[in-house]
Amino acid sequence: MKISKSVMIISFICFLVVFVPSANATTFGHIHSQGGKFGAYYDSSIASYGYTSHFDFARNAWAGISPNVAISKSNTKGYGIDEYYVGTSSTPHLYGLFTPYNNVFGAGVPVDPSNSNWVYSVISVYDNNLNTDGYKNSTNIRHTTTHEVGHSLGLAHTEDASKKAASVMTAGSEANRSINTPSDYDKNQLRTLY
Repeated sequence: MKISKSVMIISFICFLVVFVPSANATTFGHIHSQGGKFGAYYDSSIASYGYTSHFDFARNAWAGISPNVAISKSNTKGYGIDEYYVGTSSTPHLYGLFTPYNNVFGAGVPVDPSNSNWVYSVISVYDNNLNTDGYKNSTNIRHTTTHEVGHSLGLAHTEDASKKAASVMTAGSEANRSINTPSDYDKNQLRTLY
């Protein structure tokens, strides 16, 4: 039986459209070296500023989306363990920061998450800016912690304009700070990685 070349090409294109997942994910393209399962060390500043429940909330907000994602709480720093801090920043309107690192000869070296996987990340939340800008309440703090933990899982800022309004991963001034849990879009982006 002879099948025409056109029928084969059309069949292949239909297969790709139906069965191959979309590759337009809003991700860095690289992930934590431990995959989606790693530990998080809470610096003493977390408790001092009263942010323990907010970081617990953020870790749990991403749990259960994929069976390959779980961030446990660690009592010690170490290889593959993320570090969480709360403090102050002299940069106005900066509420949180995700910084990924690789371990080079025992020293942490910052990396660009769009170019390389990372061994651990440091998440900092800036209490002074949340307070100064009127965002120091549970909803806004949890938005910030959930957003930054999302980065530690490999999610970048949401770029799809039609998804920004509901996404916890929307950047800065465009963010809807009343959202503190991952949207369906955020969850789907996480599933593309894990």
